[in-house]
Amino acid sequence: GAAISTVVAQTTPAVLIIFFLLSPDRPVRLVFRSKVDFRCMGRFLALGFPQMGQQSSQAIPIVVGNTLIKYYADEADVDRYIVVFSGVLQRYLALLILPIIGLSAGYLPVSSYNLGAKKYHRFLESIGWGLFFALLMAGVGWLGTYLVPDMIVSILGGNDEELQDLGVYVLRHWCYMFFCVSFPYIVATTFQAQHSPILAAGCSFARQALFLVPLMVIIPFFTRDVKSLFIAGAVSDASSAVVSSILLYLFIIIPLVPKLEQEREAERQRCLEEGIEGQSVLYKMNPWARDNGMGASNLTLGLSTFLSLFYIRRKTKKRGEGEGEEGSVGSSSEGDSDMGADAFQVLASPGVAMETQIDTTDTMDIIDTMDIIETECVAEREREREPSLSESASHRADA
Repeated sequence: GAAISTVVAQTTPAVLIIFFLLSPDRPVRLVFRSKVDFRCMGRFLALGFPQMGQQSSQAIPIVVGNTLIKYYADEADVDRYIVVFSGVLQRYLALLILPIIGLSAGYLPVSSYNLGAKKYHRFLESIGWGLFFALLMAGVGWLGTYLVPDMIVSILGGNDEELQDLGVYVLRHWCYMFFCVSFPYIVATTFQAQHSPILAAGCSFARQALFLVPLMVIIPFFTRDVKSLFIAGAVSDASSAVVSSILLYLFIIIPLVPKLEQEREAERQRCLEEGIEGQSVLYKMNPWARDNGMGASNLTLGLSTFLSLFYIRRKTKKRGEGEGEEGSVGSSSEGDSDMGADAFQVLASPGVAMETQIDTTDTMDIIDTMDIIETECVAEREREREPSLSESASHRADA
């Protein structure tokens, strides 16, 4: 049954893929040619080698672990340790790592296409989202080892009480830092998208070859306890995550900083040439930030308009009070104050905004329109003051 299911599972997708590539209505078709491009095949092998090595190296820790268990464990406990390590633990790890591998396969074209199109901000966004979802998947598996470890051991290993206790111990200690597994997979895939097979291979082999297998050999050698073997998984996960993060920062983030600046400058020049003013390049790149940023700019424009009107009112009121102190009639001072208040009320009414056609999209137009309105208000006040001044002069002459 297992043999038949394996053959069917491998044959069915192969037939579907070949049928898809041979269809005449596809933009990319499979064509048979006698000439082989070995250079192109070499690039395929170079870029695919890290993923091949990552998959094939999964068996190395199993072989090393079984050998060390036979050497350090008691003869009566060897079978239980091998069942837990090779059966329960490895099945659970395969169940958790397969979704991350599938995520990496979907993440690869998204990141590589954005990098090839020189959309560097989208390339960085794809890295962030890839790490987030990979970390989320690994975090679910990590929580499972602490929330329902008994159920995991009973499903994958059996209901033996001694096996249950040992399985829970092994799962919790090996998967203590399992959420860090997301970093090597995503970073290695990012280097594949960047066409850096050596760095991708380094991230792929760092966990198994550089940390996991040596720690599996070194730790039990000093402790002489077979249970200390299972601490190597947590230490290797954390160490490989640190190495992957450093490589990501040194070889991807730092080289992209000047390219991001060039991209933003090119976007700003394009906006200026097309007459798009008042919008930041970040708003052009991010629709959410653009919409919220325009809302904030409109709010700022409304507040500045209100403060400008308030300033006009205070300015006209102070002019009226100053002229009243110089010897004008008290009624004229009150008239000036009333005139300033009336001017503020008229300016603040929506009808005036419609009549004067204030364009809220341009702050300079608002300032020019307010200057014109202020000049008209001062002229109107002067015209109303002329009769009061002539009457006061006639009263002085009569006196």
